[in-house]
Amino acid sequence: QARDIDLSRYHSSAVSIQSVIRSWSSRVEISRRRAQNEIAELHERIAAVTIIQSAFRSRQCQHELLQRRDQLLQKQLQKTKKTAAATTIQTMVRSRKCQRDLSERMKDARIFEQNNAKIAATVKVQAAYRSWSCKKDLSLHTNQSVKIQRCYKKIRCNMVNMDIV
Repeated sequence: QARDIDLSRYHSSAVSIQSVIRSWSSRVEISRRRAQNEIAELHERIAAVTIIQSAFRSRQCQHELLQRRDQLLQKQLQKTKKTAAATTIQTMVRSRKCQRDLSERMKDARIFEQNNAKIAATVKVQAAYRSWSCKKDLSLHTNQSVKIQRCYKKIRCNMVNMDIV
């Protein structure tokens, strides 16, 4: 009986030890599973944070890209406006220069026409004078020729009358 009591004690001690070990083992397993769950949850949170950070950075980059595009468009618009303004100024300057040139040419043309009119009048006066002078000379020469012919005829008639011929 003593042996049965000892066996019973050993058995109950073994059961108690097994119970404690199972309990401890269960707690370790539960603790391990909790740790794994926490690690998995932590990985999920890290993944979620990474996704949020990625989305935020992407949004920031898109926003920065839009700002840079807007700045570039503003610079191009300003450059275009400056170019257009410069072109307008150049056009106005060239137009005024052309108007001045045209005005000078028209003035020169009027002066040329006036000079041509004076020259034409001078040429007409000179032509009229030469015509009058030539007619006068011709008339003078004609009169002198007629006088010479008369003299010649008189002399010839006198000679014929004298029978010298």
